[in-house]
Formats: sequence, C-alpha cells, structure tokens
Amino acid sequence: MKHDWLSYELYLFDLDDTLINTKAAVHQAWQVALELWSSDTGISKDVAQPVLEECVRHFGSTAYKEYWHAFVNEMIEGSLENPSLIYRCQEAYYQAYWNFLHPLEGAVEFLEWLQSHQKTLGLVTNGFWNFQFEKVTHTRLDPFFTSHNTVCAHLGEVTRRKPNPTMLLQQIEKLQKSSISTIFFGNAVTDIMAGNLASVTTVAVNNIANPMNLKVMTPDLVVSSWRSIVE
Repeated sequence: MKHDWLSYELYLFDLDDTLINTKAAVHQAWQVALELWSSDTGISKDVAQPVLEECVRHFGSTAYKEYWHAFVNEMIEGSLENPSLIYRCQEAYYQAYWNFLHPLEGAVEFLEWLQSHQKTLGLVTNGFWNFQFEKVTHTRLDPFFTSHNTVCAHLGEVTRRKPNPTMLLQQIEKLQKSSISTIFFGNAVTDIMAGNLASVTTVAVNNIANPMNLKVMTPDLVVSSWRSIVE
C-alpha cells in the first residue's frame, strides 16, 4: 500500500546527501584538484589519492584548506617554503566543489509539492550555520529553508549533534508541532537514531547499514529517490 506522505504536519530534513549531493561533489572535486596536482608534479593520482584520503580522514571533509595543506606537505618535501601549489590545489578543489554541488534529483520537486499543500518544512543538520546556509543558497534551497526553520550544530556543542535527538526536539518545539505529526528524512544512521529517539517517523533516503538490526537504527520507511515519492 502506498504511503500517505501528506499525513504529517512537520517535515524535517537532513541536508548533506539527503537533499544535496555533498559526498559526490567532494569526490568529484578531489579528482579535479588531483589532475592539477598530477600535471604539476608528475606524481600519479593513483599514488596521491590514498594520501589525500588519509589527510581528509583526520581533518574532516569540510576543512579543505587544512587537509590540502597537510597533503601537499606530506607529498613534497619543503613545500612549506613554496605555498603556491598548496593554494592552487585548494582553489581548484573549492571551485570544482561548488560547480558539482546540486540538489539530488527530485528533491526540489518534493519540497515544492509539500509547500503547495501548505506543509511546514524544517532543516536539521550537524553542520555549522554559515557553511550550511552557503550550501542552501548555492543549491537554491533558500525558498524552503531560512534561519527561522533551520537548526544547526554549533561549535563546542558536540552533545547536541545527531544522533542526539536534541536538535529535532528543539525544531519541533520551535515550529509548534508535535513528534507524532513529524516526519524526518535522512541518509545516515545518525539521522535515523536521532529521529527514532525523538519519536518521529523516520525515513531513510537510501539503504542504511544496520547489521545487528537494532531498532534504534531502523527507519520506519525507506525510499529509493525523491521522485519515487511523488510519482
């Protein structure tokens, strides 16, 4: 039986890889920057990429200036005295990332569909506000999400981040709805855990690994794409 997607009052969303293609944009941008790297140094991408990934693993994918700095200094002795290559890799990555970043197929149409039915929308993201809203604006999701209906993590507030349900509960209270009338869409186990702990309906926008079949990690619903919901 087809699910009644319009039976809720509040529709909450994760941002990265739920509504926009963040991970794919990062990986595509790496390739652009590594092409520049390879042409400048003669070191193949196959050799360089595992080193880059190890630097990213420690700094995090959002700290691109830091991990490119570490990567270049690992690969080329003395590059600290010649920052030009570091800067060009950073810039190549940055420009490519924004060029590749876009909403996932059908996401905008789904949000428009909800708005046409006067549904309340909200964003709940572990990212920091300035960077997240830059992504929202760039991908033209700003007609749906503003500072009023977005809850982000803040520096130093680690205990507030998903899978802790605090941000979802704050959003529900802020938008004057109830958990029972709220549905939350996410792409990661942290999203599903946060939603389940907040007692809202949880939707995974892809298959989420849960080898032990833990209830707290099990979404109420799974969808293969945004377009599949409204078709």
